[in-house]
Amino acid sequence: MARCLSTSRGSVNASKGTAERKFCKCSFRKRKGQGSGILSPGAFAFQSLKNGVSNLAQQDDKADKSQKKENRDSSGKPEAPKKSSFQPQQQLPSKLIKRKDKETKDFRGIVRVVGKDVDGHLTVAESLRKVKGVGYNLGTNLGGIVSTKLGIPLNELVGNLSEEQFTKLEDVVRSPHKYGVKPFLLNRQRDYDSGEDKHLVMSDLTFSLRQDIVRERDSRTYRGWRHSLGQRVRGQHNRTTGRSGMTVGVLKKAIKAQKAAAATGAQEKSSTAPAKEEKKK
Repeated sequence: MARCLSTSRGSVNASKGTAERKFCKCSFRKRKGQGSGILSPGAFAFQSLKNGVSNLAQQDDKADKSQKKENRDSSGKPEAPKKSSFQPQQQLPSKLIKRKDKETKDFRGIVRVVGKDVDGHLTVAESLRKVKGVGYNLGTNLGGIVSTKLGIPLNELVGNLSEEQFTKLEDVVRSPHKYGVKPFLLNRQRDYDSGEDKHLVMSDLTFSLRQDIVRERDSRTYRGWRHSLGQRVRGQHNRTTGRSGMTVGVLKKAIKAQKAAAATGAQEKSSTAPAKEEKKK
């Protein structure tokens, strides 16, 4: 660290004959941000940056004040801010904004695909996966059927499709087994009532799932009993996870204290019992 040579470390007072200690005041000035003491390179850079920021803030304040003065009327009252005619619309993702060039004259912004409202800028392949009951594997399989048998390209926007194409697309999604889809891709194999392989989507899927749970509860099976308790059904561990309801963390200290109190109470009772029998005799 650089040493300040402005004052000496010690001097002698001739009148009093005593040695006085003089300290350099540069360090105190540096603490208060005053004076021009010897600064290290890092401190000098920080000080210059701080001064630059304060100067920029002052310039911005002056510019704002001058702009406010210009906006004032001759009467001295500030002008009311002008209302812009621009009305913000719902912003689309950048991925969908790029597809606006593919829109046709009969384009529809929101389309209903198998009971699901879908953005018209999505492609056919993307819209199939938005339907409840259609996953990735089944969606790719249905996409191949739509492109080969129906003649609808997968990169076509859903908003550009006609009503006839929508009816065909819905038929493919609701009954894929008619178009050669393998049974293991369907979600309703060997139906309980009919014994056939089906595929349910949207509200039909939720209704059938609710009916299955009610049937299990009414038949008093183990699965139905677990459903009624709100516990896990498929044999998962639930000692430390999946705890719900009134269950709170295990209070080991409280349990130990209760056991100890119960043990001491039992010992006292056992010790007082023979004394009472002797008194009776």
